[in-house]
Amino acid sequence: MIDETGMRFVVLTFKEPDVDPVIVTFTVPLFQDYVSHLVKTAEAAGDEFNWRLPQ
Repeated sequence: MIDETGMRFVVLTFKEPDVDPVIVTFTVPLFQDYVSHLVKTAEAAGDEFNWRLPQ
């Protein structure tokens, strides 16, 4: 999406049954940072060491 000033945005819509959809809008740099964070989090979630309880 591009607004009237030429600024670019990424718009995501999350839909679940029986509730209104949620629309989340990000500027492109913020979205890129968010995706980068999700990639790191997904990699950490796949590491068995991160699922241990602290001693």
